[in-house]
Amino acid sequence: MGYPENFSPRNYHTIVLDVDNHFYPRHFKTSSAAINAWLGAVLSVETSTLKLDELKLDLMQRLSKGKPILHFNANEVDWIEVKLTRRGTFNWRQADYPHGNFLLDVRLDLMNGDRFHLEADAFEIVEVWIQSLKDHGFKVSDPMDLAHRFRSIESNYKVRYDHLATQYDALALEFNLENPRTRIEVIK
Repeated sequence: MGYPENFSPRNYHTIVLDVDNHFYPRHFKTSSAAINAWLGAVLSVETSTLKLDELKLDLMQRLSKGKPILHFNANEVDWIEVKLTRRGTFNWRQADYPHGNFLLDVRLDLMNGDRFHLEADAFEIVEVWIQSLKDHGFKVSDPMDLAHRFRSIESNYKVRYDHLATQYDALALEFNLENPRTRIEVIK
């Protein structure tokens, strides 16, 4: 697969995502993203394809999809692993979130040996997003059972954040999670 020029041919590549509920309320297929801190993107799961499209912001501050950046067909992806990670610590700008950010940690291993790593702020949509991947033919490894872990908890970021803040240290030990993640190492 040929990658755009802003993606190197490394085996391990970082894409940082976060769900934008302001522009895409209750739309589980869409996330906004910053790739290499230069390019915005939209991640969606559609017709057996995981797509990463350019994110457009017009003068009216509306977001929409632009040209495709990357897409992965289900038959090109060996498997997708979903876990959690934590980034950062207390920030005075976010006094309600003293434990930093808890992120969905997504690793895509492609059939050709390439590996992509995504971090998504996706607590509110995690169950539906994982189910969507499965429904579209992707093999999903979910060792933490994230598809069910939050089912009894309100689908609200702050509620889920507070719940996870009490458990994350124990989960990090049990599932060998970074606590906190400071950077993602490139595997050569």
